[in-house]
Amino acid sequence: MRAQIPTNNWPGRTHRHLQEGTLCRTLQRLTQTELIERERTARFPFPTTYRLTPPSQELLTAMAPAATWAEAHAALLVRAQRGHEASDA
Repeated sequence: MRAQIPTNNWPGRTHRHLQEGTLCRTLQRLTQTELIERERTARFPFPTTYRLTPPSQELLTAMAPAATWAEAHAALLVRAQRGHEASDA
């Protein structure tokens, strides 16, 4: 399951492997809150797929400009995060 999850190269972040239990609990919560839909095939080996619900897809579309801005200003965001962490120390 985990091998099929895309990873993003977010600035300032190192990739951490997702734990199976964490992934299962997160998918269950997202399904219960109707943010994603679960579809399980009735044939062996019973693959399960998840997709965004229409409201989640709408939110993703609305947030796309913010994500584009964040990618364009990644260095600024990293500096701001470092400054925030330094002020907490």
